Amino acid sequence: MRMLVALVAFVFVSGLAFAKPQQKSYEVTQLDVAAQSVLVVKSKGESKKLPAAIKAALNKVEAYMKSKGIAAIGLPLTKTLVYKQGEIEFQSGFPVAKGQKAEGEIEIIELPAGKAVKTVHTGPSDQTPRAYEALHQWMIPNKKKPAGQPWEVYAGADKLEVFYPIQDKK
Repeated sequence: MRMLVALVAFVFVSGLAFAKPQQKSYEVTQLDVAAQSVLVVKSKGESKKLPAAIKAALNKVEAYMKSKGIAAIGLPLTKTLVYKQGEIEFQSGFPVAKGQKAEGEIEIIELPAGKAVKTVHTGPSDQTPRAYEALHQWMIPNKKKPAGQPWEVYAGADKLEVFYPIQDKK
């Protein structure tokens, strides 16, 4: 199962699955998300080289999990920490059961429970910023603002789900 999850993530982030045209529109939904423990490694990469950096990060986490006998309980994901002048600092990894231990460069983080918006991106990975823009554009008329850092879940060879925690504008 873990190998299949890693393969799906690799195919998506490497852009191998994309012969489709650009996605024309994004449906945005608001939802309540549960807190989730995630085993991650922190990394960074240039926007143009991000798929390779994410793949390398996921491989590190998967190797750690295999060596410790830890099973993923969900699909691989990447949480954006900082985006600055074409470079992205991020954490990539796999959801795991609460109570797992991490060591070295591998960390355990908690994705927060609460309100979030979500959209699904299908298409070339270099077009993913359009999904984030759709979420930001949805927030304006709905009087919402970001309440934390976004994350994306690699949901298939040709799609990812983008989540952004939100709160009411005051």
